[in-house]
Amino acid sequence: MESNRTSGALKFVIFSLLGIFIFFVQIKIGDYSGIPLDIFTSWLQNLLGVFASYLALAVVLAGTIKPFITGTWNKSAMDIIFTIFKIFGFIAACMVVFNFGPEPVLNADNGPYLFGSLVQPVVYMIVFGAPLLCLMVNYGLVDFVGIFVRPLTRTLWKTPGRSAVDAVSSFVGSTSMGLLFTDQMYRNNKYNGKEASIIATGFTTVAVSFMIIVANVLQISDRWLLYFFVTMIITFACTAVTCRIYPLSKKPETYYDETLPKGLDESFKGNIFTSAFNEAVDVACEAGSLGKNMLNSLKGGVMLLLDFVPLLMGIGLTALILQMYTPVFDIAGYIFYPFTALMGVPDALTAAQGTFAGLAEMFIPVIFCAGCEAATRFFIGIICISQIIMFSCTIPMTLATKIPLTVKDMVIVWFERTIVSIILAGIAMHIFY
Repeated sequence: MESNRTSGALKFVIFSLLGIFIFFVQIKIGDYSGIPLDIFTSWLQNLLGVFASYLALAVVLAGTIKPFITGTWNKSAMDIIFTIFKIFGFIAACMVVFNFGPEPVLNADNGPYLFGSLVQPVVYMIVFGAPLLCLMVNYGLVDFVGIFVRPLTRTLWKTPGRSAVDAVSSFVGSTSMGLLFTDQMYRNNKYNGKEASIIATGFTTVAVSFMIIVANVLQISDRWLLYFFVTMIITFACTAVTCRIYPLSKKPETYYDETLPKGLDESFKGNIFTSAFNEAVDVACEAGSLGKNMLNSLKGGVMLLLDFVPLLMGIGLTALILQMYTPVFDIAGYIFYPFTALMGVPDALTAAQGTFAGLAEMFIPVIFCAGCEAATRFFIGIICISQIIMFSCTIPMTLATKIPLTVKDMVIVWFERTIVSIILAGIAMHIFY
């Protein structure tokens, strides 16, 4: 028993430190900077050159034909709709990779942007990152952290303390890794359906590296730290609201697999550090071999990838084309005009239209408002991050997971988050500008 505890303690410490380094530590190697996983995948894509696009296209193809192989393409009306989007996504990806087709697809801000900046990096990030996630999920790190922050997360967001790791994985890694982490935690019965839904719609924001891009484009990078901390506070404040109202408040608190042990008890007695360490060691002792856990994580990541990537290309491109070539988002932006005007936002109509466009892709509001006054740029920089939910990424990827969220759920939560964001970002804008 003592030997097993020692082995568990070593697994917890070594694998947790390795996981923290791979997913959380910002480093610089030559011309590359970021977390090690991001640096490795960027280096690999550059090394592969044009073949990186071909391999990503092959994944899109595999995901497109998967519903026909499994016979799930026509199980429901929603399955049929998603299958159509997947086929469209594959055709569009072919057009981008081989440079043929209509201008709306080949426009640099549409197809090439989606495939080069989202689809391709996500493919490599998940293929190499998924098996490594078990270093944090299976060997006690999330349980160790959970003991310390449980009072905060339970009080504010009604989620386990271990969800803090979820949030950090998104900020320093990517949206895709954050959602993959949430999905695996849900499948492992460490989150129930309600908790997973709150986390997926409330914590899975873009990486810090992308926030830097937003700040640069909006020309507010001279106040980077202010922008970063205000945005994070408002993002989490929105989650504290949405977790208490429909539809998230009505999500059932059931677990993915009722035959497995349910969410671990995060309560403790005595010294908090000792309790957290013992909890983590207990989990590590029961975790099994690293190879088996890495293989299981890889399988889950690949299945998620096949379901998600064609949808990302299909749904995301449709939204971007509608935004660029139709007045849909311009007209719909009037929905938020009363709120932006009420909060005294300069260029209130442009800000409102940009705000609605965030439902298609989080970077579109930045493009809308890049030429506005400084106060409006600061305002929209917060909004585009705190909304979290978008058709170009979050929605199709979440639908590909086992998390019990529908398109309707996510659009409603997006609307709720947007209203709260406008109010809080408007207050912050008046305080700091």
